Amino acid sequence: NLILAGGRAPLILDLDAVRDHAREPGPGADLRSLQLDNPYVMAGLYLADKARLREILPDGPVNSWARPRIEFTMLKEYRLKSTVNHGADNLRWIKKLRRPESLKMRGESDPKILTQFRASSLAVMDGYVAAGGIERISTGKEVWVEALKKNPNDTRLAALIEEATIFEAANNEALASGQVHDPASLATLARTLMDQRRYPEALGYLDQARALDGENRAILFNRLLVLQALKRTEALTDELSEFRRKFPRDARGLDIGGRVAADAGRHDEAIDLFRAATELDPASPFHMNNLATSLVRQERYEEGAEAFAAVCDIQPDFPSAGFHAAASYSMADRTRQSAEWVDFCLERGLVELEKFQTNSYFENLRASEHWPR
Repeated sequence: NLILAGGRAPLILDLDAVRDHAREPGPGADLRSLQLDNPYVMAGLYLADKARLREILPDGPVNSWARPRIEFTMLKEYRLKSTVNHGADNLRWIKKLRRPESLKMRGESDPKILTQFRASSLAVMDGYVAAGGIERISTGKEVWVEALKKNPNDTRLAALIEEATIFEAANNEALASGQVHDPASLATLARTLMDQRRYPEALGYLDQARALDGENRAILFNRLLVLQALKRTEALTDELSEFRRKFPRDARGLDIGGRVAADAGRHDEAIDLFRAATELDPASPFHMNNLATSLVRQERYEEGAEAFAAVCDIQPDFPSAGFHAAASYSMADRTRQSAEWVDFCLERGLVELEKFQTNSYFENLRASEHWPR
């Protein structure tokens, strides 16, 4: 849930007041049930102030009671992809929105502990993005385990790990029993097997799910992923064609088509498909990253650099995107822009300085006036 709070005077989080409420029998029980009895958790959940919202939100039509535009536009857009993809998009946008230093606080505060809990809140979101929603929560478990090592006092992380462990056990029990027959449960088990790279078994469950619900988009899409992993090119080509016919506005079909074309050496076709996918789904960093990678492989370094920069605009910490933006600008001999992206990576701790000092991609940058002496 995302909460917007406003007031006639500037809002201040009182850490001591949170502690006081946590000690009261009724409110304390409620706060503990949500792992919110720790004031640092409450502070770590803070996103941004009004100034940041004004900065990041574009100008546009206002949704109001008199003109409820969202009621007539949201469903059409929402159907373009599955619920879990919308959830991941929302979390990426929330991460981009964050400006935690704008939080005004009073009461006893330890800056080091506050920094730890802010990092934990990011990890909670990262785990759900990795999982792709509550249907695959076990995929986020690794993120939360690593975060708990850094902040063992965050009970949210422990609760999420426990929930993921229970989810895994239930899935394993269902797999062992063989008593699952409804398409949603069969698809969930297939996803679990896909996460474990047990693709032939996953395909068997997806076959059963498709037989029961042959129009389910998630089931059909997961079959494409499995067929691609198994390198069953002929079946993949046929089913991909059918998927794109049924769901022409689903960017994922175009993206998989781009990957198939790239694997077959049809690079211009792959670039066109990835570009079309980004136009259909501009909130996803994955399509843009695939486009950037294909452009660089064709030695179209300047275009590739701009595409990697666009990935970072969607998700600043997307794996290796900032590094590849810097590398591509260097290869294009756009050394000033390359130096800016090196700074971007270093300031955020995304890449170690040594990689820029030794990697051959950065020869142009190191030889230029923009390389720090």
